Amino acid sequence: MDHGEMAAWLLEQWNLKSAMIGAVQYHHLLDSAPDGHHADAVLIAWADSVAHLHHRGELSEDTLVHPTLSLETVGLKRVVDVLTSASIRANAILT
Repeated sequence: MDHGEMAAWLLEQWNLKSAMIGAVQYHHLLDSAPDGHHADAVLIAWADSVAHLHHRGELSEDTLVHPTLSLETVGLKRVVDVLTSASIRANAILT
């Protein structure tokens, strides 16, 4: 059992909505995500990737968007634009 499956089980115990459970469950298994959960799973996978990059100190303008996740297909291009801009400003402030 991986952490996505464990988290999905826990979310079920807490009676959370199936959309959230599916998104968490499939965030590392995007190719296996059912249509109803795919877009949300992509968003969770992207957030997970950003968190890992930040934790390793590798978050920058060039690495903000995970290249294998198609954010445009789930309507998140504007979110990426805003986050990229915020990342650039944050890096300018912190350096």
